[in-house]
Amino acid sequence: MTVLEEAYAGVTALLAGLSEEGLAAPSRCDGWRVRDVLVHLVLDPQRALVACATPTDDPASVDAVTYWAAEGGGPDDGAHAAFVRGWADALSTAGLRRLWADTAAAAARAVAALPAQARVRTQGHVLTVGDLADTLVVEAVVHHLDAVAGGGPLPAPGPLRAARSRLEAMAGAPVDYADADADAVLALAGRPVPALPGVRPVLGRAAAGTAAAPRRPPSRR
Repeated sequence: MTVLEEAYAGVTALLAGLSEEGLAAPSRCDGWRVRDVLVHLVLDPQRALVACATPTDDPASVDAVTYWAAEGGGPDDGAHAAFVRGWADALSTAGLRRLWADTAAAAARAVAALPAQARVRTQGHVLTVGDLADTLVVEAVVHHLDAVAGGGPLPAPGPLRAARSRLEAMAGAPVDYADADADAVLALAGRPVPALPGVRPVLGRAAAGTAAAPRRPPSRR
């Protein structure tokens, strides 16, 4: 199982175990329910499927680090929030579970089937499949953690370590807190972590999907 497959499997298991009350609970994204965060996250494997079907010989324009800087917030932030909320309200819980499970599994297989150095297009950028997978893992881990603000299973150790390593690489230095990968990821993603008050986030408000501006789906993710 690849790290991306493991990250997506963790979200699938989380979603399968959430009750209606759990899906309606607040997430770590201010103003967003757990259901909203997970609907937003569905846009990521959709983006991956489009990217894997859009190969290119052009040189990479971004990598797994500079990709995030290239995707700042935009004027459609409020429109995206409204889109997500409307979609989340329209989807039944069974429909959301099925949509996530089918799309995430297909995307993980599509990524795994391509050479890591192959180049694809996504959101107006060109990057390698390996770097694409890195961005997908970071996004899945951060939003998994957003969804368990009130308690619940954490992402698996492999994806957590991979996300922490990528975020620390973006920061240019490791977080001086070795005991909790989840806390390090949350702090670097801009979520409040009392044990790590001095950590400077490396993901902007749009880059990591904060409630004010989760990133765009294929018009934004």
